[in-house]
Amino acid sequence: MNIKQLSGWLLILGPLAVLLAFAGWPNTPNPYEELIALSKDPSNSLMIMSFFIFGITGLLTGLTLVARDISEKNTQWSSLAAISSVTFPIAIAILIAGTGMNIGALSEIKTNLEGAIGIYYVAFYITEAIGIPFGVGFVCLAIPLLTQATSIGQRIIAGLYLLIGMIHLVNVYLEGDGFAIIGWLGMFVVSIAYGILILRGK
Repeated sequence: MNIKQLSGWLLILGPLAVLLAFAGWPNTPNPYEELIALSKDPSNSLMIMSFFIFGITGLLTGLTLVARDISEKNTQWSSLAAISSVTFPIAIAILIAGTGMNIGALSEIKTNLEGAIGIYYVAFYITEAIGIPFGVGFVCLAIPLLTQATSIGQRIIAGLYLLIGMIHLVNVYLEGDGFAIIGWLGMFVVSIAYGILILRGK
């Protein structure tokens, strides 16, 4: 398996793992109730968070590998992809830090409820700015990908990545979860499709 094939598999398996984690995540109106719901079954919650960490790390690593490959090509706008190869790992660090604090809150809640809630809220707000590295990463990946596209499938993927990047950036300045949901789900679906294209050599 070469690097290109690895990136394809990561773009497919990563989003699937995250979607599986989201399916088990409690649907609550605020972080406090979310933590209480997660604490009712700590083992299951740890498994959910592990799937999330595995999935998001896989997805963003796959995107980083794609960005590095594009940045090494001497084509128009290819240097922009070098920015993506930095911003996606930054996003990994932010999300792992937030999830790690969530795990810490679960461990703390039995003996220190107020401390656990404080930790969980810090983790929640750490990830509030994730739209910036996501948005910059996808926009800077999409532009050179669009200029290098050799098939209609690649052009569609590049166009959708550009749209997803803009959605993530706009969502930073908006209240509510509507745009965020579109950005995240779009990121998963388009990445799976792109992973399939890579593995098929198209």
